[in-house]
Amino acid sequence: MKKISFKMLFNATILVASLGILCYFAFSKDGLLDLVKNVEGVSFMWLLAAFLCVVLNWALDCQILYIFTKNLHPEYRYRDCIRSAMTGQFFSAITPFASGGQPMQIYCMSQQGVKPSISLSAMIQKFVVYQGGLTAYALVLLLLSGRFFTERLGASMMVAIIAFAVNLFIIFFITVFSRSRKLTSSILRGIFSLLGKLRLLKNPEEKLSKTQEQMALFHDNNLQLMRNKKLVLQSVGYTMLQLTVMFLVPFCIYKSFGYADFPVVGMLAANSIVNMIATFVPLPGGSGGAEGSFMIFFTVFFVLPGTLKPALFIWRFLSYYLTIGIAAPFALSGKKREADKTTGIAA
Repeated sequence: MKKISFKMLFNATILVASLGILCYFAFSKDGLLDLVKNVEGVSFMWLLAAFLCVVLNWALDCQILYIFTKNLHPEYRYRDCIRSAMTGQFFSAITPFASGGQPMQIYCMSQQGVKPSISLSAMIQKFVVYQGGLTAYALVLLLLSGRFFTERLGASMMVAIIAFAVNLFIIFFITVFSRSRKLTSSILRGIFSLLGKLRLLKNPEEKLSKTQEQMALFHDNNLQLMRNKKLVLQSVGYTMLQLTVMFLVPFCIYKSFGYADFPVVGMLAANSIVNMIATFVPLPGGSGGAEGSFMIFFTVFFVLPGTLKPALFIWRFLSYYLTIGIAAPFALSGKKREADKTTGIAA
């Protein structure tokens, strides 16, 4: 009988808890079930628009990864990038802090013939552009609608300020790490030395030397990327468009419930805050934090009885659970191909 590991138990617990939260918003009072009983008042065209925003978000995520990678690896094919991007979506969704997304993308791209130094450079630049774009996007929107939220939410706005501060720190650290060879070398030397002293790593000096060779390539690739102004402008443009379509999902759900007004800027601002908060919750998909912050920041919009909980359910299903379902075949197909190669079966 296979022994149940802590990791398996933890993942199972988180899955059950996440599904429990989803079921609560579906079946509790004024939840999705009550909305279904009055489904004639729902606009399915607006729900379709919400779904298309999610699909466009996936497509833009793939496009951004593709332009960064192809700049350093001209032979890279778009169809390969689709699998890499969706693999990243899947493992980001099922791991705490989305920590599994980028390592699995590097592994996936290495199977496609892309060197780890190249894929790492592409993904770090993509991450910096995304986090910087998200912070700037949210800041501009909150300057336009901050008074609206402060008057209605009061002390809850401190959560948004903390999220901004953490985001800025992460962007600063990643930027310095990706540009400063001296800092990177010092950090790596300290890590490998510690692992060696703790007897967790054999031949630390040898492994450090190999890692530093890869990091030298990584820094060279970063310089090449940042000198390409056209690429930088393209990536920023695609990222802003990606953020917009992603943040429009709650607005489309809002309109599907028959609301007549158009608080687009406020809802974009609210979703940018929710996104930042969920990023720092140490559970897969930001479970708990995503739902809780949505309830706080969107309660000022979904004021009609029986609309806030269904809105949260539909938003979470489209932006999170649907992503897992659609991306899973891409991620699992990579594992199947690797297994086929190992056993000598033609893929």
